[in-house]
Amino acid sequence: MRRSRSSFPEPVEGGPFPELVEGGPFPEPVEGPRSNPSLRQAQGTAGQGPAAQGTSAERSALERAAYGRTSTPADEARAADAARELHELELHEAAERAALDRAALDAADAHERRAHRIRSRVVRVSSVLAVLGLVAAGASMLLSPPASRDDKPFVDTMELGHREVAPLPTRVPAEAVTTGSAASAEHWFDAAQQNADFAPRTSQNIDAASTRSVTSTVEGWQVWVARDLQGNFCVIALEAASGVSGTACATPQDMTAAGIVMTTTGTTSLSVFWDGYDIDTDLV
Repeated sequence: MRRSRSSFPEPVEGGPFPELVEGGPFPEPVEGPRSNPSLRQAQGTAGQGPAAQGTSAERSALERAAYGRTSTPADEARAADAARELHELELHEAAERAALDRAALDAADAHERRAHRIRSRVVRVSSVLAVLGLVAAGASMLLSPPASRDDKPFVDTMELGHREVAPLPTRVPAEAVTTGSAASAEHWFDAAQQNADFAPRTSQNIDAASTRSVTSTVEGWQVWVARDLQGNFCVIALEAASGVSGTACATPQDMTAAGIVMTTTGTTSLSVFWDGYDIDTDLV
């Protein structure tokens, strides 16, 4: 219902509605979101433009309807509806912010788990290299010429006193120090091959009856373990989106010594490490 300016008292500067001093007549009552077609249209098209602009326009329309001046019971009802929808909008925005916070925490947690696996792998390899260095140093000392050891003859025993002797410590062969296990890798093929184990794309050198599907922790990638026609151990990775696949194989001796490490690049890059005990998949 329209009213002229004379229907209301003149606004006083510094009063409860200072913004009306320069604006002339009081604004027309704003219809609520349920009955205002232009507001409903603005809400319906808010998602078509940039998200921030759509949300701002919708909030402004709801605030005008909820907090605008009312003169009839119908205006009061529309203002109450607008206030309720404004509250629902605020709850929705709060839920979106909470979802973004959870996603950030999940990403940070995944990054920390990957960093922990990498650190563990580095420590394991460093330990193996340290042991190999000690073995090499011991072998060098034992195989050095007698002159480098004060011309003392080489003996396989050491004196303990009272003419008692004991054998020197047994040397540890370098091949006994490993990071993987071919024997453990064999057990990955104990169960019968199922339909889900077949790899859609494999090298001609891969034994198709040996492929076994492995659960990948990286979305969009599928991983298999397999054997090639020479009996070597292999890993296969396939990216579903691009169709890019990669294959890497190792002999049983190399599998025991270092496992298999492979990186395959499609729309993303996947790193796979299989030591016979466990298989790790991470984005590079």
